Amino acid sequence: MKIKTSVVRILFFAISLGLTACTSVSYQPVDSQLSSCLKTYQQLEHAIKKHRLQDAGVARVEEYPFLRTTRFLASFTQVLNNSGHYKEWLNMLNVQAVDTLQQEARGLPDTVSVPSERTLLTCGGQLVSNFAMKTLLKSRLINEAAVPDSYRYWQRVVGLYPLTAVLFRFGILRDQKNLKQQGWPPLDAPPEGDYQFYSLNKSSGLGTPIFPLPVNSLGVPLLNSQLRSDLLSRYAPTVATLSNHDFDRLGTPLNNGFSSDNPDFYSWIDYGWFNGEVSLRLNYSIWFSERPKDGAFDLFSGQLDGLTWRVHLTLSGKVLAWDSMHNCGCWYRLYPARGFSVKAEDAFYREPVYVAEPLTDYQDKILYLESGTHHILAVRDRTEEVAGSEEVKGIQARLRPYAELKPYLFAPSGLVLSSVRAERWLFWPMGVPSPGAMRVAGTHAIAFLGSRHFDDPFLLEDIGLVELSPIMQ
Repeated sequence: MKIKTSVVRILFFAISLGLTACTSVSYQPVDSQLSSCLKTYQQLEHAIKKHRLQDAGVARVEEYPFLRTTRFLASFTQVLNNSGHYKEWLNMLNVQAVDTLQQEARGLPDTVSVPSERTLLTCGGQLVSNFAMKTLLKSRLINEAAVPDSYRYWQRVVGLYPLTAVLFRFGILRDQKNLKQQGWPPLDAPPEGDYQFYSLNKSSGLGTPIFPLPVNSLGVPLLNSQLRSDLLSRYAPTVATLSNHDFDRLGTPLNNGFSSDNPDFYSWIDYGWFNGEVSLRLNYSIWFSERPKDGAFDLFSGQLDGLTWRVHLTLSGKVLAWDSMHNCGCWYRLYPARGFSVKAEDAFYREPVYVAEPLTDYQDKILYLESGTHHILAVRDRTEEVAGSEEVKGIQARLRPYAELKPYLFAPSGLVLSSVRAERWLFWPMGVPSPGAMRVAGTHAIAFLGSRHFDDPFLLEDIGLVELSPIMQ
């Protein structure tokens, strides 16, 4: 991978801004009903900005408050020549905007009037229908729908990235080698220790057929609330932590602290691409009160810690892979499903990925976590025999929407400010904002060398995941 030159990026960005300013065509509907609808979105957007409630994980589209974008939505910009597909895409951007605005508005004071979801969707539909006919605005919107990445390239310039990255590469390779040398415990036996197990009650609805999933004209799944709940419940993992310390107990981040009374799995669904088809991604985020100090000079310790586990599926229900990261974006790992392998491109300024041994496609997994660091030590199938044993009986966790955390936990920057780590001073030249701090979904940079994002829709292909031929499986 070629070195990304920050100076060139900055100059290109400045020139682009200048050209945009010279050629801009604003959207000002003449119809009074449409103008009123646009004003409804503008007023809500203004109130959210005023109270600093913006969700950093969903990108705004400048001048169009009724549209929001993500890396997945931006990935369609090359296939929008068909007018029907273009309007479908606009509708998805509007639905994303309504979902995000409603979530952000939960933090507004009672004195602020918030339009209903129905009002926003009705107005949004009218605006989209009108906007879709404005051909002069299409190319501009497609450019503005791109999501900026989560790196600060000026830091790489100042931090002499081409030189300092060499040291970081050797450190990353050393850490991955140490992890490989530790080896994995056999999957038919857990690591030793007194583990506490957290799992969902999956007794209902698991026999109901889910796949294949219904899709829209762009191939994106159409999921109602029941289907979302069924999918997330079916593939939710069991989490096993050592039970000797408070910092290893799952819980809930609060406005002013942390509670272990009700362990929660915070979940959401997003999408990616694999072999030219949309893939389904089920995300599960768990939280701990802290990562404790391991010695006087531990740079990685601090308040609040967490882990995200994700399942990648085809829309017919085939498991492609699992992956995980800590909620700072650190320690990314990939777990291919059996029948898949990783053929990674070797480049000096491209961070290698830790690839674990392939896992069976059994949907229930148990994640055994290391005490304190909350690294995954092993992954084991939670078969009926294992699930019925005394070993895995424990605490019932709740499945909750990840969006519930957003109004109070994350700053407008996307960071959890109380979770900053001392490591940020060491890793500063790599361009990641506040390395080690917990951050909101949609802002996770997961590599120090090159650039890589957890929500990149092409992540599996970028890493080099391929399906093996039947002969090689």
